[in-house]
Amino acid sequence: MRNYIYVITVLFVQLLSPNSFASYSYSEQLIKEYKKLIEEKYVLLPHRGTYVLPVNWNDNPNNQFYEGVFEDNQRGDFVRPFEAEVQVSFSMLTSKNIFKTPWHAFVGYTNHSWWQVYNSDWSKPFRETNYIPEFYIRRVFDEPIRVLGTDIIAYDFGIVHESNGQIQELSRSWNRLYLRGTFVIGSFSLSPKFWYRIPDKGDKDDNPTIQDYMGYGELRISYEAGENQYSLLLRKGKKDYGAAEFTYSYPFANNLRFYMKAIHGYGASLQDFDNETRSLALGFSIEDLLATGESKETAVGSQ
Repeated sequence: MRNYIYVITVLFVQLLSPNSFASYSYSEQLIKEYKKLIEEKYVLLPHRGTYVLPVNWNDNPNNQFYEGVFEDNQRGDFVRPFEAEVQVSFSMLTSKNIFKTPWHAFVGYTNHSWWQVYNSDWSKPFRETNYIPEFYIRRVFDEPIRVLGTDIIAYDFGIVHESNGQIQELSRSWNRLYLRGTFVIGSFSLSPKFWYRIPDKGDKDDNPTIQDYMGYGELRISYEAGENQYSLLLRKGKKDYGAAEFTYSYPFANNLRFYMKAIHGYGASLQDFDNETRSLALGFSIEDLLATGESKETAVGSQ
């Protein structure tokens, strides 16, 4: 995790080069497309990304999570290195210009599952599913606000619940308030997100140390070159805890894109919030309909 500062430094040196400020119209394009999409209410919009990854290899599967649950286990590890990963995520505009302000209200939902489809000894179970409903309000500026060569185009306030639907020792959940912004520098989109964990009552906390591993926020950096789309998610907890997630996608057919995701660190799932994950996954994602033409996943609203 010590390399995070170096990675961020290199990226920002590139971002702050003179050529990075050449495309002021890129921000205006994002705002224009966003306003077009929210002309109608109750339309499902992209949110955190929808994808199917038939091959997900993790060289450090978390079997400690199930220690003591399966007695006299004769079937081997419940979690094997190879599995599939599936995510379905969408948001919906529920109200425009709430209380006659420039703010719009949205609800979002994400269903993120890890499927041990290659583990026949345990009847190919879904080992973990994270359920993530949220509500947020968003302000998108009519014109980008430019500060030191950076276009500020939007920011959100929201509340999110995340749980894995398990009981007792297997249960993991937390609730957060968050603030997120969207900034554009050239062809880069930066989305810093800061959160406050809402404390659980009394001694009912399912995971009291989750903040140590997940920290108090994250930074997503997105970039596209032609039809190639890249993103880097960085998160820092206490000590050396943290995570880096890199994704790459390229058009495959119609509205499908080839999709690759690599993770190193903590918090890949609620089950693995305190287990270091080193994984590489391959599959396909659904085209982000939030944008067309020049801009894709970096559009306003991509999480």
